Amino acid sequence: MNTNVVVPCCNMNCSVSCTLQADNDDSDAIHAIASGSETATASSGIASTDNTNPVCDPINVTGITASADGAYQRRGSGRCYNSLSECVDFILQLQRLKLKSQRSSETRSHEIREGDTYCSNVIADAEEPDLTVIPGPSEDNCEHIEKVVVFYDLETTGLSRQSSITQISAVCEEQEFNRYATPTQEISEDACRVTGLKFNTATNELLYNDEPVSHKHPQQVLLDFIQFLMSLCASDKHIVLAAHNNRRFDSIILFNQLKFYKLWNHFSRYIVGFCDTLPFFKMLYPEFENYKQEYIAQKLLNEAYSAHNALDDCRMLMSLVKKTEKIDVLLSDYFYSSHQVTFQGVQPNKESLEHLLRNKVLSRTIFKKLEDSTLTYNHLKISYHRDGFDGLFYLLSEKTGSGKARISNNRRVIQKIADFFSNEE
Repeated sequence: MNTNVVVPCCNMNCSVSCTLQADNDDSDAIHAIASGSETATASSGIASTDNTNPVCDPINVTGITASADGAYQRRGSGRCYNSLSECVDFILQLQRLKLKSQRSSETRSHEIREGDTYCSNVIADAEEPDLTVIPGPSEDNCEHIEKVVVFYDLETTGLSRQSSITQISAVCEEQEFNRYATPTQEISEDACRVTGLKFNTATNELLYNDEPVSHKHPQQVLLDFIQFLMSLCASDKHIVLAAHNNRRFDSIILFNQLKFYKLWNHFSRYIVGFCDTLPFFKMLYPEFENYKQEYIAQKLLNEAYSAHNALDDCRMLMSLVKKTEKIDVLLSDYFYSSHQVTFQGVQPNKESLEHLLRNKVLSRTIFKKLEDSTLTYNHLKISYHRDGFDGLFYLLSEKTGSGKARISNNRRVIQKIADFFSNEE
């Protein structure tokens, strides 16, 4: 509520008093009247009550009261000033401190959301940098975020989950990726027979069906793969990696290799999870004798192809899934998120917002707000690991475009979430 202040007019020829009604945001007008300028209200945009005397135009100064002896007081401050200019300067000083605090809070929110990407001194040979970027409030209002399925396949040195990658391929509509990797382990006889890949250590040649193929260090191949995924990314698209027997093999091998080369966090910035087409086809075609990809291709498309060449496998898998016309079922029922993947395998999805709701960590109101945002359980967990309670606070209380807290700035609400993650450690 604005309080009017009646003061003598600074124009000696004016016999009336000026009514000051300056708003907090009208800093130019406040500065002008505080310095006694006769043009104080010329740019204030407030209609004059006396068209013949611009100095008598009303200017809004919120929260100032004038006493009978001419002293000025900011309401509730208990402090008096000898002049209006002193009182206005005090208000402006408070405004500057408030703005500085807001900017500091915005910086901390960005630091929490962006992790090591916000730092300029990330050390390359240190522990794997924390590069997961948590989406900001501006991304919460996207009406539709499309999931883009990228079909991928790996060929490896063996069947162990610790095997080295020898080939990685991926397709997404017309976009294709294919790289051969220098084996860091001996290729097993079974792998040689199935994939047709052999490595001559004497000549450093990788042979596919006895023909030499270009190959790179596995770390460079993984970086190239991430670059390919980056090229498919957009603000309104989330990438899902689909493969046949993905849950038991491909995603575990990929996770282990990316972790070994300290690239998992970087990789996780561009995908939201994985899909496994093996149980998907089992559900759709329970009458099939087996579910090897070449058998399914023969049954559904009446086609034979070069199985166990990663690129040909990807192309065929995309054709098979399109043939079913049930890609939405694949995404909804056979999806698992990237944070479920571990060295030992894919873990059950206990790490979810629903899990927090069931355990009464979240109220239904906060749960609904989180569901309507782009924030996930994993984002809450990451922000806690980055800076404990403060990490959660700066993430959840970050201001939206309307000036409101993104989720909540209630410390008791946020403390319950922090306590949950603390007990999980």
